[in-house]
Amino acid sequence: MWFKWFGALAIIILIAIIVIDKEDTAQQVQTMPILRSAQQIIMHEKKRDSDITTLIEASSITEQPDNLIHLDTFDLTQSNGLRIAGIKAVYDMNDSVLTITGPVTLEMNNGRRAELEGLIWDRKSHKAFTSNPVLVKGVEGTIRASRAEFQNDFSLIHFSGGVHAQISRDILYN
Repeated sequence: MWFKWFGALAIIILIAIIVIDKEDTAQQVQTMPILRSAQQIIMHEKKRDSDITTLIEASSITEQPDNLIHLDTFDLTQSNGLRIAGIKAVYDMNDSVLTITGPVTLEMNNGRRAELEGLIWDRKSHKAFTSNPVLVKGVEGTIRASRAEFQNDFSLIHFSGGVHAQISRDILYN
């Protein structure tokens, strides 16, 4: 008889432990609250100190209280010819820094096109960099490197680490 009571008590304690453990796990999953969220968004930006306008299209955008904007599948186009496309990005509104993770496509106003993995763009300083391999193609030829820094709104590129250039034959005769 005592054995049955002891067995029933053990089962009740085991069920209580499982239920309490699941409640703790559910509380740990909570994330930062969302201020605003939208799907299939198009935003226009015009800065006061510049004539350059920016068009941002994204499949979804989420704003969080820490002034971070999360973009999914986005395309950023500027009136100066710059285009940046990627899958995931976070824009820090306080520091004006866009951090892109995953594949990135850059199309620059001078006709160059860059394919890279990840990019950090400081919009205040007009500088960007990637610590991952980059491939840039243009009418001058193709350049591969282990990493790259972009300055002057992507018009100047500094390649470093394992740089390999294949230049066009016509470039020497212009």
